[in-house]
Amino acid sequence: MARGRDKVYLIVLVAQLAGILLLDLVPFYPTVLQRRLVGVRSWWSAYSGDPYYGSVPHEPWFASFMYIEILAQLPLTLYLVYRLSRSRLNTTGPVELAAVAYGCLTCMGSLACCFDIWHMGPDRVSDKQKGQLLWGTYLPFVLIPGIMTVDMYLRLLEHM
Repeated sequence: MARGRDKVYLIVLVAQLAGILLLDLVPFYPTVLQRRLVGVRSWWSAYSGDPYYGSVPHEPWFASFMYIEILAQLPLTLYLVYRLSRSRLNTTGPVELAAVAYGCLTCMGSLACCFDIWHMGPDRVSDKQKGQLLWGTYLPFVLIPGIMTVDMYLRLLEHM
């Protein structure tokens, strides 16, 4: 049963990794890479109405989350994708601990975005886009990593 949940977590982790590399961290890349990926960010912003990828400058809280993503979420995501995609056995203590840290960070960051989007006016995001962003883009990264955190914490307890 745990392997089945791990496969779901792996899907979320791969989606998170793609979002980190193709959308979130583009401003931190060298100019040569930025030019190639700016189109992806522009397409996503136009398609989804995501206010975090438009031309409006980010608020300081959001910018701080980008640094957390670089320093903590990206390494944790890479590690977990590697370990969960390679393992045919049960998870180990180090994997479970990394998943707890990843889940807490991702759940908290995504919840902050959900709260912010919920309170945005129609000048920033339309009601239709707001619903799509909350239910389709950000809330899954609150719920699934939140569940993952509890699941991995309970697995860690079994090692004690």
